[in-house]
Amino acid sequence: MSKALIEFIAATMIPRLNNPAHPHSLPKLLTKATTKDGAKLLPVHATDWNPGTFDAGVTSDNIAIQWYQAVVDVAKKADPPIDASKYKGAPLPASPHPSLAIPSATISGLENAEAGELTHLTETANGYSMTVPLVFGTLTDPALPQKTVIAGHYRLDQDVCGVDKTTGKQADTPSKLPDGLKWPVDHVTGTGTFSLAVSDLAADIDLHVAVTNTAAERTLTVTIDKITARGRTSAYPTYALDPATLTIDQNTDEDFKSIWRAMALDAFANKDIGGDKLTKALTNALNTPNTRDSVSTTLTEQLATALDHVMGPLAPGTLAHDTTATNPAVDQYLFDRLRTALADHTSPFYLPTLITGADDPVLEPYKLGKFDIGEIPIKGKDPLKNMTLDGTVTGFSNAIVPVSEATLKDGRISASVHLATLPGKPPVPGPPWKAEGNLTAEWKNLPVTGTYKVHAAPATLHTELSFGGKDLDHLTVTVESAHLDVKHEDLTITVDITDGKLVTGFVNEALKQSSVKDLVLTSLNIALADKRPEIGRALAKAARTGITKRLDKPE
Repeated sequence: MSKALIEFIAATMIPRLNNPAHPHSLPKLLTKATTKDGAKLLPVHATDWNPGTFDAGVTSDNIAIQWYQAVVDVAKKADPPIDASKYKGAPLPASPHPSLAIPSATISGLENAEAGELTHLTETANGYSMTVPLVFGTLTDPALPQKTVIAGHYRLDQDVCGVDKTTGKQADTPSKLPDGLKWPVDHVTGTGTFSLAVSDLAADIDLHVAVTNTAAERTLTVTIDKITARGRTSAYPTYALDPATLTIDQNTDEDFKSIWRAMALDAFANKDIGGDKLTKALTNALNTPNTRDSVSTTLTEQLATALDHVMGPLAPGTLAHDTTATNPAVDQYLFDRLRTALADHTSPFYLPTLITGADDPVLEPYKLGKFDIGEIPIKGKDPLKNMTLDGTVTGFSNAIVPVSEATLKDGRISASVHLATLPGKPPVPGPPWKAEGNLTAEWKNLPVTGTYKVHAAPATLHTELSFGGKDLDHLTVTVESAHLDVKHEDLTITVDITDGKLVTGFVNEALKQSSVKDLVLTSLNIALADKRPEIGRALAKAARTGITKRLDKPE
């Protein structure tokens, strides 16, 4: 199985994850995800984003001009006085560009998430690592937010100074000013609120599905290793500022507010800010241990729920285990869940339940059809020639597979199915296993007809199965081999020849011989071998139907 098993599971689950109405949908999982303190994970709250400096063009000059106008208004009160006519305001040459900081922000709308095909699938020591791409805002369900929004508080900082109008030289004589102003260098700050609509947003989720603990205590866990925000169709998402949401906290004149507003618009429209820097900040916000742990826990719990729905919950310490197995850890765990469920009468995957549920074709009872026995030697008499049996098998569902007699190797399951060992409870028949029906033959060159009965209790069906298909809807089961094994003393074969009491007695006496029993058993096994494709089809459909029903079961 190896990687193919994970690809099969992913192909089965991704359409369900992307269906908002499905109980396992990704929007539902993200909506119910909680942090360690019990708070809802979404919306995500972020702090201390520092996108950094950007080129605001003439807006920086305008900020400096407005600042210098405030200096002019109090220049006469300066200590020492400032010759306001000699200077003008300018961005500080050492740091001419403004900087943007976002002290706090809330990211909403992330529950509108859709998963893509996994990539970078790699087997590890205890599981599989992979990358699952997500895109946001693409599901049209009216119950979901249709866009991702980053809203919060911003801070803009601009360093300014006074410069000589004639020489352009930076003023260097300090002076004390009232109203919180500084000379010759000052730091001007503007704050307010903003809201960005984020479109074309995607993220790569690096995760690890692994087996933890040992033996019967093993469980499957999902661990998010890294979340990387990116653009869906380009390198970065698109960040669109809603101008109506932009506020200025400073209590100043409208001209100054207008300049600050222009700087804020410039900041969020800047290609570096609204590309690489905001995307890195978004990645950091999504990539906190708290966020990763919350999503990891939610996915782990949902995976356990899905397995319990399909195979039934595990009682503590009941998981089958084999210390000699060399299969990949996740494959072995899932196989151990399967063989535990097949032997557990409370599980929906209990083998008798699966077999009685098969309907294409029906396996309980199973119409075996015609098969040739050939010649039955009769001591001292003419043999019964060209014997052909046509009938039905009852008792395939009276079956149990001891966990110790089921193994996984190279993607194939080998199992010894014990038949006719259960007491039977409708629709499962009690012992013995039966093959019964009509017969035709020739005796002394005359055609004869009648009925036959083959009874076995107990019996063992040795089988080997392999699996295929890209997802659950296309699951196939191939019965690689099927061999019925019965001890001579546990096998009874009788016939009843129509209007032939004498020959009936002769044949039944012959059928007690071990060599003749082997002959009939060999013919039965040839008939079963011919029916392997049909039986595999029945098992596959029963599995598809049963798993789908339970996988799609509401919470």
